Amino acid sequence: MERFGSGGWGRWLLAAVMLAGVLLAAPVVASADPAVVAQGTVTDADSGLPVEGCALNLYFVRPGFGWYWDGGDFTDADGAYALYDRDGHGAGDYFISISSYPYREQWRSVSWDGTNALTEDFALEVAPVVAQGTVTDAQTGAPLEDVYLDLYFDDIGDWYWDGYAYTDANGAYTLHDYYDYGAGDYEIEVWPSDPYLEQSRIVSWNGVTALTEDFALELPPAVARGTVTDAETGLPVEDVELDLYFEAGGWWEWDGDVSTDAEGAYTLTDYYDYGAGDYEIHVWPPDPYFSQSRIVTWDGVTTHTEDFALAPPPAVARGTVTDAATGAPLEDVGLELYFKVDDWWWEWDGDVSTDAEGAYTLTDYYDYGAGEYEIRVYPPDPYLEQSRVVTWDGTDTLTEDFALELPPAVARGTVTDAETEAPLEGVG
Repeated sequence: MERFGSGGWGRWLLAAVMLAGVLLAAPVVASADPAVVAQGTVTDADSGLPVEGCALNLYFVRPGFGWYWDGGDFTDADGAYALYDRDGHGAGDYFISISSYPYREQWRSVSWDGTNALTEDFALEVAPVVAQGTVTDAQTGAPLEDVYLDLYFDDIGDWYWDGYAYTDANGAYTLHDYYDYGAGDYEIEVWPSDPYLEQSRIVSWNGVTALTEDFALELPPAVARGTVTDAETGLPVEDVELDLYFEAGGWWEWDGDVSTDAEGAYTLTDYYDYGAGDYEIHVWPPDPYFSQSRIVTWDGVTTHTEDFALAPPPAVARGTVTDAATGAPLEDVGLELYFKVDDWWWEWDGDVSTDAEGAYTLTDYYDYGAGEYEIRVYPPDPYLEQSRVVTWDGTDTLTEDFALELPPAVARGTVTDAETEAPLEGVG
């Protein structure tokens, strides 16, 4: 079914009217100090209290050509506003529109003499309530706050956006017939935050009596849960990202993600309700661990226990980087490792920086295995760069130390003032 004004962005339509109107602006020259066309206050029709933040738009009516947006304003804390002839249209007929959900939208036609500001006050009526209720956790019954809901009106198969709401601290919401469609069929869409499943419901409203529509949100079923640990120490690894994919006829559909907690624990759920089938779990750990993946077959009911023990990649080379003249260790020197694919191509396989002792370890991050590798050393100025090709058997770590040389001196001397012979500092 087709929707108009759909998707969560419906909530922005009210303020966007002002911006959209710019596209209709007539090609006229604005005056330096635009005159006030209309000013006044906006109040609640029932309480008489000012309504802050209402969006007002001014349109100039050009006979035979249409309406031209001529500026807008938002009411202040006192409900006051002022609309200016921004584009200098002058005397003539204008339309004023006002919108502030959940109040009914209003339009008013006015005639302006081009000089004297009109006083136009608006008393807004709250749009009738289509549905109200609560949104809760289906298992615990606890209210869910800040859940977003959309309302759509069915116009013979075309669904038109008619308002939105957020649940409060008690999980309560109210949806109004903002565009005054009246009696008919409406769809309520509930867009909860993860990990709850979305819901929607079609209801019939008589145009008068507010419906009570409560939503109990379910958690999606768990496909797999387990822990992610360090393979050597057995300690949990926190903040590891895991993705879940469903196999759909040769194509893998993403079905959610999660990160491990302080205990290394995770739970991956069937967020999009694919049901029984083959799933792939991708594990994306931080450096220096290897990523992992695993395919599991889920019956749609029983949660798999899938633990992952992460191992760091094997060390290709380790050693120290020092000053060739003094033997002092050099800290924060960058080293890169490249694997030789063929005579023409080297694949990058990781990088590292030396520590305070000048020590480094380069690992086979992409698991290329035995073969030829190039170690490239990128020291800070003024040291010369170095590189070295080594052959690794895929098992035993090589010891590769680098003693960095300073470039040879071409010339040295002093720069002085020709008259005073005083030395000059900072001369480039």
